[in-house]
Amino acid sequence: MRGNAHFFAGLMTTIALSVGVTHAFAADLVVLDQAAQSSLKASANANVVSTLSILRKQAQQHGSIRIIVGLRIVFVPEGGLTEAAALQQRDEIARVQSVVLDKVPSLKLRPESIKRFASSPFLALEVNSAELEALASLNEIVSIEEDRIAAPSSASEVVLPESK
Repeated sequence: MRGNAHFFAGLMTTIALSVGVTHAFAADLVVLDQAAQSSLKASANANVVSTLSILRKQAQQHGSIRIIVGLRIVFVPEGGLTEAAALQQRDEIARVQSVVLDKVPSLKLRPESIKRFASSPFLALEVNSAELEALASLNEIVSIEEDRIAAPSSASEVVLPESK
């Protein structure tokens, strides 16, 4: 398994260099899905199957649901990039967002239901059941989660290491 990790890190470095991410280390790269390049709909992962099932039910019951969609791209937090590489990454995020929206054209009829993020590989969308199914079948999508307000964590929950 260790050899696979080194291979994967080398592959990520090669990809990063080929897309102009020259000042990032392979350890800084985040690929939102380590699995094969298949759609979520085809996933055998129990968590993915369960999440999609819950979202399907909610979309059917309410007519639509708010979701956050993760895009399949190589991503480096902008703090680890040069300005030029950050701009190039933002262009790639925008390109993949557009590809996804082009593949589900009904979403573009309701632009108020779309929130693009410039510096992170996500879209926030309000979708109906058919749109949810269409998104789940796209290879460009690595995650779909409900867009909901989460309770903030309190500072008392943070465990700091003991000083010596």
